[in-house]
Amino acid sequence: MLIININEKPLLSIPSVSVAAGGAGIEEKHIPVLWGIVDQLPDELDALLITADLQAYDSLDKPVYARRLLGHIVAQEMSMMAEFGLIPAAQRTGVILAGDFYALPELNRRGGLGDVEEIWCDFAHDFRWVVGVAGNHDQFKGKCEFANVFRRWTNIYPLDGDFIKLDNLSIAGISGILGKPEKPWRHSPKEWNRKSQRLLTQAPDILVLHEGPDIPETRLAGQKEVRSVLNKVKTQTVVVCGHCYWKSPVVSLSESVQVLNVDSRVVLLTRESGLKAWE
Repeated sequence: MLIININEKPLLSIPSVSVAAGGAGIEEKHIPVLWGIVDQLPDELDALLITADLQAYDSLDKPVYARRLLGHIVAQEMSMMAEFGLIPAAQRTGVILAGDFYALPELNRRGGLGDVEEIWCDFAHDFRWVVGVAGNHDQFKGKCEFANVFRRWTNIYPLDGDFIKLDNLSIAGISGILGKPEKPWRHSPKEWNRKSQRLLTQAPDILVLHEGPDIPETRLAGQKEVRSVLNKVKTQTVVVCGHCYWKSPVVSLSESVQVLNVDSRVVLLTRESGLKAWE
């Protein structure tokens, strides 16, 4: 799969409130839903819906207990667009989540750990399947592990060093970030290299990470260790990541590897004819 283009004009902008960078107050921002074109998708799919780092809430006007995490809002909005025929049908759209869907409801500081499994379930309720990784702020039923939290769902596939094939699309994923292993969702460089190299030998179409590579020549933030591993990939792979915001959503790391950064954005990938109504 190759990303041909991502339109800069959003299909939709979803309002949200979050803690500003550096923790200095509250900021209101709109999360863009961008339309991208890929050269091919499996016959069973008309679209892929991809997002990460929705660490925000719907409104300041509600009591703290009534605020809804932005991931719930995005799932609802995209489902409604599909229902009204504005985007491909939900049951022909796969969802890829690249982590970090929690924010403190008090909006008094950045970070924190909290449960996000219901956001995954919201997407899975309407869309064909959900696959993804955890971010370093995500918990699942109070734990920083997947365990059997989605055991009752037949269309949710959490990844942490795992490889799966869905609708003839091969997807691998590693949760968390590089760091001290004693902290939640952290991998030592040695452990990360071991997991990534084992997965990449299986030549996935898509590799889902929470933390992606850095791109020094364009000053895009990420991990040099991740870049070092990805630079050795010789098969066509799209790397989905978040954690660090990039102004440009897609960058070619090499002739074989494209990196799609979905931090604080939603990207809908279709075949070229997939959204004729928006042309």
